[in-house]
Amino acid sequence: MTKDVVVGSSIRKSQIREVLEDEKSFGTCLLALVLDNYGTEAFDWEPDTLRMQLKDDFSATLPLVNHDKLWSLIVAMTTNQFQLSAEIFSQTCRALNGDEAEFADFSPVDPDDLAWGVAEVVYNDPPDPQLGNNEFSHEVARYTGLVLYNNGVLEPPKFLQFAEYPSENPVLDLETAFVDDADMFEAARQKQVDTKIGLEDYVKGRMVELMQQLQQLPLMNRKGK
Repeated sequence: MTKDVVVGSSIRKSQIREVLEDEKSFGTCLLALVLDNYGTEAFDWEPDTLRMQLKDDFSATLPLVNHDKLWSLIVAMTTNQFQLSAEIFSQTCRALNGDEAEFADFSPVDPDDLAWGVAEVVYNDPPDPQLGNNEFSHEVARYTGLVLYNNGVLEPPKFLQFAEYPSENPVLDLETAFVDDADMFEAARQKQVDTKIGLEDYVKGRMVELMQQLQQLPLMNRKGK
């Protein structure tokens, strides 16, 4: 059912267990450990099979939130549902931001959740224009645009440029609202710029944290090693 794995020293096993059980671990780090120890063969396993294998090899009990992070990334890398289904898209972003997926409750996520969710998926599965795996469906694009619009983000940040807003040019809504007050319009316009930069800085900060976590992983097969 599973291939043999050299789990290494007791110290390494303990380090891996700590990462697997730490709810602050990024989904990418959990995925890296799985790939390092089992290869892409693990993508074909049932979730319970992988959970039991991690328990057997590293005495690790995978928290539900980490289970959701890991399998959200696996689904995003092995199917196109992240790009096609607004529900899968939303729940993947929730999971990668440390919230348990709630498929029974399709509640909107925040713009920063969407921005980081897309960023982490793209990090693991870079778009290839020739394969068309970077194209989001109208459903996902409209959902993203609606979340941004409802949260007052009228200009999409990097990673969410595919968003389709309820109105053709939402920035014009500001201009219309403050047509007789140039100062208010400029203040509102600047707030939009600051909001966009804030979201992009949030992603940059999270990416720095992710790189730091990756560098600390006890990997046997580290790229560039």
